[in-house]
Amino acid sequence: MRQGGITPAFNSQIDEKSGRIDIVITRPADQTGASTSGLLAALLVEPLAAGTGSLGLSGSATVPGGGAAALQFLPSGITVR
Repeated sequence: MRQGGITPAFNSQIDEKSGRIDIVITRPADQTGASTSGLLAALLVEPLAAGTGSLGLSGSATVPGGGAAALQFLPSGITVR
C-alpha cells in the first residue's frame, strides 16, 4: 500500500457485541493505485477459552477512478487448546 511514496491511512472499528471488525485502508490522493499479491491485513485474537470457531471474511476494493478491484478471501478457522 506504500508504493509510489504514498502514506496509506488505516482505520478500524470493533463492535464487541456483534463480533465484527471493520478495517479501512485508503491511499489518499492516489492517482495510480498499488499492485501486488500477498497479505493485506492480519488479525490477532486473544482466546478466552478452549474451543474451535470460524471467521467470516468479506470486503471490497476500488481502483483509481472508482472501479471495482478483485479480492480473494480464504476460509479461516480458529482452534484454541
